[in-house]
Formats: sequence, C-alpha cells, structure tokens
Amino acid sequence: MDNFKHTEMITYFYLKNLRELLEYATNKNKTKEDYDTKKKIFEQVISENGLITTIVIKNNPDQTDKIKELFEDFMFNVFNDRVISFEDNKMHFDVALKLNFFKSIHDVHELFNSVSLSQINFAHNKQQENYDKSIEELLNKEDVLYRTFFLSVLDFAVRETFLDFVNEMNSSKGQANPQTNFITNILGQYLQISFSIMDGNPRLDDALFLEAKHRFKTAIDAITGKLGKKTLKDQEDYFILATEAIDKCLVVAEAEWVKVFNPLLKETIEFEQNLKK
Repeated sequence: MDNFKHTEMITYFYLKNLRELLEYATNKNKTKEDYDTKKKIFEQVISENGLITTIVIKNNPDQTDKIKELFEDFMFNVFNDRVISFEDNKMHFDVALKLNFFKSIHDVHELFNSVSLSQINFAHNKQQENYDKSIEELLNKEDVLYRTFFLSVLDFAVRETFLDFVNEMNSSKGQANPQTNFITNILGQYLQISFSIMDGNPRLDDALFLEAKHRFKTAIDAITGKLGKKTLKDQEDYFILATEAIDKCLVVAEAEWVKVFNPLLKETIEFEQNLKK
C-alpha cells in the first residue's frame, strides 16, 4: 500500500461509517460508545485539516457555503439528542425524526462517493498499467451493500407510513384531512429517497440488487395505483416479496463485501503500523 491508496481507504471509511449509521434506525443494541466515536469522526472531517476542507472545499471554493450547510444539517439531523439518545446505555431512536436522518445520510454519502470516484479516476489516469483495482472493487461491493441496506430500512419505512395513511383514511371514513395530507407528504419524501437509492448508480448490474429493486418498485406501484386498484392484502403481498428479495440480496452483498474488505483492512493496518515505526 502506498500513500495514495491509503488516502483512498481513508475516504472509503467515511462511506462505511455512513452506511453503519443507518443501522441506528433498526438496531436497538447500538452503543453510545460507537455513536460518540462516529460523531467525532464526522466532526473532524469538516475541521480545518479534515478531508472535506482540504480536498472538496479547496477544489470547489465557490461551493464552500453549500458544503458547510450540508454538514451542519447532517450533524443536526444525525448527531442530536432529539434523534438518538441513550439511557443506561440503551438507545432510543425517535422515529418521528427518521426521515431527516435518512435524507442527511444520503446527501453526505453522495458527497463522499463523488470524492471516492474522483480518486479512482485519478488513479486510473496516473497509474495506468500499474493501476491497483482493489479499492475500486471495494467501492463497487460497498455500493451494492449500502444501497441494499438502505432499501431494507426504506422498505420498512414506506410500508409503515402507507399503513398509517390507510388507518387514518379508515378513521376519517375516506375523507382527506390535515393528518392524511401530512402522511402523504412524508410518504412522498420516502419514495423520493427510495428512487434516488435504487437508480442512483445506473452502472450497477448486480442481479440480486436489480431483482430487489424490481420487487420494491412493484410494491410502490401497488400502493400508488400504477398497478390499478389493489386490495390491502394484495399490496401487503407485494411488500412481502420485496422484503424477501431485499433480505436475500443483503446476505449475499455483505458476504461479497467482507471478502474484499478484510484483506484491504489488514493492508491498511499494516501500512499505518509501519508509519509509526
């Protein structure tokens, strides 16, 4: 591993940490120690010597205010006691704030992903015949894993929000009201993120992901009327098929990611140990 490859791995670790933050929406066993560590990591990245300041803002000075605002929103929506809190080391996640939590993670992930892709393109052009494709392979595996895991949490959120809408409409005897309008707005924003995750990488050709994407889009079509009038049972069945396809893809994607990540992690640790000698 050389210095440039090490820099690529450092950038990658931010992507990995962003994916792991999504776990807080589903895993009640996450620890305060892990949460605080991640908060410090992302506080550092926007500091004077952090990666975003020294690479992204330096090369895009006209975007400084926009990038800083993006990170301020991210820190507020993700690392905030109103969103995630701990009592006796037991985590509480405020599901009412889940939408902004997801949106901020997605927005910052897009930023780091663009940095990683720029580094890959630079390595392609600079190293040419000596180009080491291992980081690029890791990023490809990470992208499948990230998008699949995001689909798993969005699948639950969309399904849950839709059922809230159905229950409210039943309570109001089919009449729209401020509450149904509010739920519809939330559902629309979840669907917007969902399509961004599903279609954000047009080069992604993983067969299991494409099947999961197809099943989830079909479930969305079922609740938005694109498949014609469907019963609630029909709509639920579409979501069951989507969840099964997403879960299947997630198991394989994680296993494939581990095979690529572990050797690079070992290489990174050895490189950093040698630097200290």
